[in-house]
Amino acid sequence: MKPIDTLSYEVISKLTGKTSIYGADAPSIFLGMMIEPRLFQNIPMIKISHTKVARELGLPEGLSMQNSKISLLQMETIS
Repeated sequence: MKPIDTLSYEVISKLTGKTSIYGADAPSIFLGMMIEPRLFQNIPMIKISHTKVARELGLPEGLSMQNSKISLLQMETIS
């Protein structure tokens, strides 16, 4: 069993490619996602770094793969 701190850093870094986003560290984001999931569904934080994945998701052509992030709600509308 992992401490929540370790788990949060692993989950957030896999989702976003970073250990913090929008000035908040991973434990804060992780806890926020657990407490207010609807709020975090709208925040673009899922990093899409592969062109093939972006194409399969139907993202616009020419989107910078280095900086592209989508939200959970955007993923639902794409699928």
